[in-house]
Amino acid sequence: MAPRIHKATLHKQSLRGLEAVSFVSNHHFPRHAHDQFGIGLVTHGAQRSWSGIGSVRAGPGDCIMANPGEIHDGIPLEGKPRAWNMIYLDPVLVTEEWGEDWVGAVALVDCNS
Repeated sequence: MAPRIHKATLHKQSLRGLEAVSFVSNHHFPRHAHDQFGIGLVTHGAQRSWSGIGSVRAGPGDCIMANPGEIHDGIPLEGKPRAWNMIYLDPVLVTEEWGEDWVGAVALVDCNS
């Protein structure tokens, strides 16, 4: 069994409601959700994940996204480490920046279509 690798690096930034994190991991993330919008890019390795749109494979150059509250997981392919960069956006910030018309209607990925 390969040793567990999991490193998360939080990148310092000054924008309110935004977090930027880089990950390198061979960890299997069980199903979970985040309170923020997540937008990411896989930079190395590959993973399979489950979400409201079904099973998805992502490798280098692929964009990965999740809406607030969207249940998803993440499993490295062949147990090998993968690396990805994520930006997490607070939904309150998104509605403040883009106006009240977006409240309750903002979705980065429509998992129901």
